[in-house]
Amino acid sequence: MRSSTIESKPLLKLIEATFSGSFESNTDFRLHLLRYCKNGLIICGFMGITVTLFYTLAKIHLNDYRIAWYYGADHYKGVVVLLDKITILLLSVLILILARLKLKLSTYRGLLFAIALICIAAILADDVMNRDVTFSSGYLTIILLMATICIPYRPWQILLLCIVTSLLYYPGMLYLPGYFGIPDLHLPASQIIFLAVITVLLTGISAFLYHTRHLLYQARRTADGLTEHTFFPEDTEIQRIETDRVRKLIRTNNLTDTQLLVSEISVPSTNQIFLDKVRQVIEEHIGNSNFGVEWLAHEVALSPRQLQRRLKLITGLSAGHLIRAMRLQRSAQLLQKRAGNVSEVAYKVGFQDPAYFSKLFRQMFEMNPSEYTATAGIT
Repeated sequence: MRSSTIESKPLLKLIEATFSGSFESNTDFRLHLLRYCKNGLIICGFMGITVTLFYTLAKIHLNDYRIAWYYGADHYKGVVVLLDKITILLLSVLILILARLKLKLSTYRGLLFAIALICIAAILADDVMNRDVTFSSGYLTIILLMATICIPYRPWQILLLCIVTSLLYYPGMLYLPGYFGIPDLHLPASQIIFLAVITVLLTGISAFLYHTRHLLYQARRTADGLTEHTFFPEDTEIQRIETDRVRKLIRTNNLTDTQLLVSEISVPSTNQIFLDKVRQVIEEHIGNSNFGVEWLAHEVALSPRQLQRRLKLITGLSAGHLIRAMRLQRSAQLLQKRAGNVSEVAYKVGFQDPAYFSKLFRQMFEMNPSEYTATAGIT
């Protein structure tokens, strides 16, 4: 049975999938989010450095504040303490370093969750020592907003981050002055209400972004011809050109229908090594319907854009159409070797809809699977 698209899912199922993270059972989608995460880390790192330096220099040069390196008994208004600023700067540099590492999406989420809380704690400590919490909720909102927009958290994770932040503000701020040995602070009820409203808004924004990222991912897979619903009708010029390119590659390299597409292409050695790696990765995951461009790019250590550009240059095919062509060629091999009926072969090469598989097979080989097996002498 053809799997339903996200647009056809009932609202309750959509909400459940968005908050539970069931979308991420798809490895290709997780890698799609991982790429968002790495880009977001770079933005967060540079923003953290820029905003902190601007804030500090503005306090010194515009307000004539003097500098203190740490909090002391003589700390009072008119002083910029650098301890929390340096902490945030170092954490921002750490974020930029993390963006260069190869970590799991869950690891990035956990590390950024901890870093955000450390930054929030540093800001609150500075406001307590300054005995001024007028703008505390505003500063916290900036950090929470950056985390929501730049890091692809699940909505419930943003909700948790907002709740922990609210607890650090209240009742946490009630006990912090006593720890530093300063008089108790008056926490405006309006700021507590403000943080509650921000929690609801950011959780909603996170759900919207998460859903949108999944829709964009689906659109890319559809455009690459990797889903059950083709983005372009099969008789369009774009589909015809891609199919003609596959046939031309087979003819010019004296390949049969069942030979793997990239195994015999004559290209410079460096490109041949690259194509061999691409072929190997596709073969390893050829039966996984979730396997797509993001996953392939991750395996060959390229961004999806770099992968598309390089494959286009070498073969004239996009990554998505290369994957689809190899799946169809493998299906032809399986049909010749009596590896199952049409439906079984379709599932073995990553197609969940046998009818859609048959349409693509006919487009590729100009005959349907049953006609192909008959031509090959299989009864």
